[in-house]
Amino acid sequence: MANNMNISTDESALLAFKSRMISTIDPSNILIKNWSVSTPVCVWIGVTCGLRHQRVTALDISSMNLIGNIPSQLGNLSFLDLDLSFNPLQGKIPEEIGNLHNLKTLNLQYNSLTGLIPLTIFNISTLQILSFRKNNLSGNLPVDICRGLPRLKGLCLSMNELDGEIPSNISECSQLQLLSLSFNKFRGSIPSEIGRIRTLQILYLGSNDLSGAIPPELGNLENLVELDMAENFLAGSIPASIFNISSLKRINIGQNNLSGTLPANICSNCSQLEKVYLHVNELISVLDNQLSGNLDLLVLGYELPNLEVLYLNNNNFHGGIPNSIANYSELTAISLSYNKFRGSIPSEIGRIRTLQILYLGSNDLSGAIPPELGNLKNLVELDMPDNFLAGSIPASIFNISSLKRINIGQNNLSGTLPANICSNCSQLEKVYLHINELISVLDNQLSGNLDLLVLGYELPNLEELHLSNNNFHGGIPNSIANYSELTEITLSYNKFRGSIPSEIGRIRTLQILYLASNELSGAIPPELGNVENLVELDMPDNFLAGPIPASIFNISSLKRINIARNNLSGTLPANICSNCSQLEKVYLHVNELISVLDNQLSGNLDLLVLGYELPNLEVLYLKDNNFHGGIPNSIANSSKLTAISLSYNNFISESPELSFITSFTKCRYLINLGFGDNPLNGILPVSVSKSFHFSSISLCL
Repeated sequence: MANNMNISTDESALLAFKSRMISTIDPSNILIKNWSVSTPVCVWIGVTCGLRHQRVTALDISSMNLIGNIPSQLGNLSFLDLDLSFNPLQGKIPEEIGNLHNLKTLNLQYNSLTGLIPLTIFNISTLQILSFRKNNLSGNLPVDICRGLPRLKGLCLSMNELDGEIPSNISECSQLQLLSLSFNKFRGSIPSEIGRIRTLQILYLGSNDLSGAIPPELGNLENLVELDMAENFLAGSIPASIFNISSLKRINIGQNNLSGTLPANICSNCSQLEKVYLHVNELISVLDNQLSGNLDLLVLGYELPNLEVLYLNNNNFHGGIPNSIANYSELTAISLSYNKFRGSIPSEIGRIRTLQILYLGSNDLSGAIPPELGNLKNLVELDMPDNFLAGSIPASIFNISSLKRINIGQNNLSGTLPANICSNCSQLEKVYLHINELISVLDNQLSGNLDLLVLGYELPNLEELHLSNNNFHGGIPNSIANYSELTEITLSYNKFRGSIPSEIGRIRTLQILYLASNELSGAIPPELGNVENLVELDMPDNFLAGPIPASIFNISSLKRINIARNNLSGTLPANICSNCSQLEKVYLHVNELISVLDNQLSGNLDLLVLGYELPNLEVLYLKDNNFHGGIPNSIANSSKLTAISLSYNNFISESPELSFITSFTKCRYLINLGFGDNPLNGILPVSVSKSFHFSSISLCL
């Protein structure tokens, strides 16, 4: 009879949980169909009962997409394990959970729980695993957090809104193997007492607001395998003791304020290091620190036969890249960008056949690109911009069939590329010279005819083509439209001539089109209005003529347009923005620099621009045209305006007090206002000088 009463208590608690889910969402009807009083509790989905007493000993209903609150009745159960993870459960964690005195595992990770962690939970002396990862929990951890948790082996509280300091009492969890507090708001210093937890294998403290020095006592963690303290405000030098941990396989101390020069013998006792010197395993970077030294001394004097990933970018490392880097034959990723490395790129890198990622950008590297890099048969990304590399691009680079992204922008490269450079690039997914995301040869002196260089080969997945700031010439080939997956085309600052191909209008995926500062002529193709995903259209400083096609302003996604310094003419219709439902910035010129300077556009401003609601308009440049009529007060309806230039037109004043000027006083972000060299007559309102927040006015009466 006693057992029946006990199992009845368990059943009541589970039915209370079921009622909370049914009142909200049980998408698969799992609880409705299965948790029924007509069947024994011990056969319900997710329920485990003990053989001896037939009491519920575990509940695992993880990943069932249940939405609701955790009822307090769960505190009446005799659980040894409770797993409610990966459900969007809401509300607070009930204090009654602390009544589960036999609980060993409490897993509530990946829910949407809020509020404080009940203090009662920190008194469950049997608890071994406590995981609240990825919720919205807040508040401080108790200063005596481990006094009631002598058996705790895993504490995972990452990805919440917890704050305050990490309690020094954490060292009393003497059996702790995993401590994960990343992605919270913990502040203050890292407790040196953590160094007493000799059982600790995983320590994650990244992405908090921690400051101060890295405690040298962490070097006492003789079983530590992974150490992650990235994205904090840690300062000072890296303690040499860290590199005496023979079990260490991964360390991430990136994005801090660390400084100092590392000694040459820091890895002399790292006999078990498997991945990398400073950064072991996957993401292992000292980004945005100020570490310095000579790479040959710091890294490459020790035998790390399993080194796979070396991320040293965004520091002050200097000297040459040593040839001995090729001794690490298992390397898959090298990132040395944003340092002060100088000299040539070692040709020996071409021997690292496992290499997939090579980032050398933003250094002081010079000389030629070694043709031996073409031997890297597994290379996927090659990034060497913003150096002083010179000479031609080796044809061998384009024989790497695995290559997906190449960035060699902002160098001193020169020469004409051969017509068959991509004949063996069978796996190229992104772009001709610059593959995948940022792919530009900005500020080089490459030259040639685009039709020969790029568009004679099948690159069906080409997404971004950045060829700006070179000497490419000839016409833009119609065949550019064959690359139907393009999202960005940047051909600015070259010598392209002829008309803009109307075929570009077939590239429906296109979001960015930059054709500025070339020698393009003819009309703007109305077919560009078919590019339904276009966000930025930039074609200034050409010789384009004729009217602006109305179709351009039917692109609902358009946010920025710059057609300045051309020979455009004509009167714009009054309804050109009637379909621009997503315009965020400006009428003719959306987002930052948006001007039709030096064109001959004309019309009445009230009809042309300001009859439609453009609440996010920031910059409007219409100067040097033939716009006429009055300047309407409604021009200031866009409260986000920062700059407006109407100078050098034929605007006239419609009232003696130039009332349109007063209307700008509600534009609190306005910095520059120009309407000089118009035939305006009237009196400047007295209140203007006291009301304006902007710093410069160009006014000619």
